[in-house]
Amino acid sequence: MLLYYIVPKRIQWIPLFLLQILLLSRLDRFSWIAIGVTVFATYLFSRVGKGNKPVLIVYLVCQIGMMLGFKIFTETMPFGLSYYGLMAVGYSMEVYRGNTNPDKNPLRMALELTLFPLLIQGPIRNMSGCRAGQLQTPKYFSWHRTEQAVARILWGCMKKMVIADRIAPAVEVMIRDPQIYTGGYVLLGMLFYAVQLYADFTGGIDIALGIANYLGLNLEENFQVPFTSKNLGEYWRRWHISLGEWMKEYIFYPVSVSWPVTKIASRIRKKNRGLGRRIPVYTASILTWFATGLWHGSEAHFIFWGMANCFIILISRELKPAYDRFHRRFPTLTGEGKTAVYYGYFQAVRTFLLVCLLRMTDCYRDVGLTFRMFFSIFTDFGKGISLAPLGLAVSDYLLIGTGILFMYLVGRVKKKKKPEQWFLEQSVGVRYLILAGLFFSILVFGIYGIGYEQRQFIYNQV
Repeated sequence: MLLYYIVPKRIQWIPLFLLQILLLSRLDRFSWIAIGVTVFATYLFSRVGKGNKPVLIVYLVCQIGMMLGFKIFTETMPFGLSYYGLMAVGYSMEVYRGNTNPDKNPLRMALELTLFPLLIQGPIRNMSGCRAGQLQTPKYFSWHRTEQAVARILWGCMKKMVIADRIAPAVEVMIRDPQIYTGGYVLLGMLFYAVQLYADFTGGIDIALGIANYLGLNLEENFQVPFTSKNLGEYWRRWHISLGEWMKEYIFYPVSVSWPVTKIASRIRKKNRGLGRRIPVYTASILTWFATGLWHGSEAHFIFWGMANCFIILISRELKPAYDRFHRRFPTLTGEGKTAVYYGYFQAVRTFLLVCLLRMTDCYRDVGLTFRMFFSIFTDFGKGISLAPLGLAVSDYLLIGTGILFMYLVGRVKKKKKPEQWFLEQSVGVRYLILAGLFFSILVFGIYGIGYEQRQFIYNQV
């Protein structure tokens, strides 16, 4: 990483490539095969694929077929394939459309597709236009950018090691024995899991974006304060943004304007104008959410989770006229003042609870069991809950609560400006006090050490 700024600018990418090889040398042979096949096929396509639809179809069948084959027929996915596989497909689509100039250097293109900070859990890079080929342009060292990068990396490590890994054992206790932990424990488990997943996932993304920032690479944010969303559709525009944008760009839009869909919609529109108008959007939505569920895993509960999200979003779309009439009837709810603020809080809490309930399939990994546990919230809620069996001490809950407070405050800042911008606006003393506070909070309160079983990032397991 230090050599990156020392070597001549024309070969600046080579230290990163060597580091990439060093880090990936620990992978199993299936991961190497998947990387090799993806890079080789994508490079070949980049040389001959511009505007060539038959070649594009062959490439997509091979690349997507390989991803589906590993996901459906093997116990574990090759390392990073869920992420660099989508980037490779997106890159090839942009080459075909003529929106990006392919890199003629196969090694540098391999590094672009499989850049090591992004293999754990993204974000999934947008490979179109100027966003592609960033490693071809010279990068110059900046101390301010380095400060920003270190702060973001430490913030991500703190969320992962102090919050997510601390609350994880309590989540596992409640999920591991569904016969005992019913009723209120189910709701508590979903709330705890929401904290764990958010701290774990965003923590990993913060680390990746911090490293990319140090390298002078401009990557899009992957989260925009999702738990302030007022409905499920808005939530998914704020959560895992890079995946949502990829699905929209390469599945939703192409399907909605495809010849078969538009042909069917045109025929139906002659008999039923309203239904015909809905066909492209609804067909594309169903296929997009099916693909999103399948991307997370080939098991039935992932597909059900994707379809459940799709169903709720489409129902909300159908009910929009009723919502509009409601808001016209009660204009103070959408205007200004305390009433509108309180109603906004209600919408955010409602959406948060809905997301938590949908995530139950992620925890119990069985659709039937998920429904039984959901109904137990109402049938067994009266038996009460106790925090004692969950294995966390009072100090753990205080640390988790403090961490949630800090994540909330950072979210407040993020709604107004980028945290990196806010960080640089502070005085030198405040900046280094923040860096020291993050470092020592990890050192003192982080979950690690002898006898500790290291936890993967949750989204590294898709």
